[in-house]
Amino acid sequence: MKAETPARHVANPHVDRDVTMADAAAGEPSTSASPSRSNPRAMKRKANVMGSEAPAGSDRLREDAALHTTVPKEYQTGQSLFDGLSRGVETSRASRTSTAAPARYVNFHGSYTIVMDPDVRGERRVKRVVDELKQSGKLRFGNLVKRESEKSRGGHARTFWCACDSPPPPQKHPSPSPTTRDASPSAAIASSQAGALLKRTQSTLVGWLAKSQSKEKSGDEALPVPPPGCGGTITVSAVTDFSHPLGRMGIEGQKIAVRVEHPGRDFKRVLEW
Repeated sequence: MKAETPARHVANPHVDRDVTMADAAAGEPSTSASPSRSNPRAMKRKANVMGSEAPAGSDRLREDAALHTTVPKEYQTGQSLFDGLSRGVETSRASRTSTAAPARYVNFHGSYTIVMDPDVRGERRVKRVVDELKQSGKLRFGNLVKRESEKSRGGHARTFWCACDSPPPPQKHPSPSPTTRDASPSAAIASSQAGALLKRTQSTLVGWLAKSQSKEKSGDEALPVPPPGCGGTITVSAVTDFSHPLGRMGIEGQKIAVRVEHPGRDFKRVLEW
């Protein structure tokens, strides 16, 4: 009768690596055995480590973003993210100039992580990234739609309307130069009538503003008008990142994300976010 060969336990390299990281963080010797058999304390430490990488309620911006966006594509550097965004924008412009195929819209969502600079928190970082995107000329920023901050964790996000399809501003026509005919009596009468009309218009405007302010104080606010053009949005956010293995030793990271959507989401969803 042939003796049965006892089954050997094959250690899971991913689990063992997590246990080793937990042992190193706790200052204890590592073990290569499976935590489920030989070291139940290691399994508990592993659960604590996984929970510390994404603490519950660490940043409300992440929770809100998860409701309406997909997982961003991770880039190694900010320059590589800008290059990927540039390719998407150029592809969209080329497709929109062609009549053979429908226009291809941009739906870009990327992020990159850097070491946290204590002097450049979320709001300042977002402003810098927005300025860099404006200087690149790849995107046309419209009015600011929404601004959010989470001061306890240094998170900040800003959403702008995309002005890619906005009509150009109207050209200002030069006013005609005054002539000698303006000094005639009829011109003087017309000028006085225009002055009286202007005064009535100003008084009407002042009354309308007073009524508007009283309505705002009473809580009756008018709904904002949807933006013209594609209605796309440009969102730049920066949050404190804890995914680095050395984060528990005081080295914090900062994750910067850029989201560009053409066409934009539903107008109400943009305001509710």
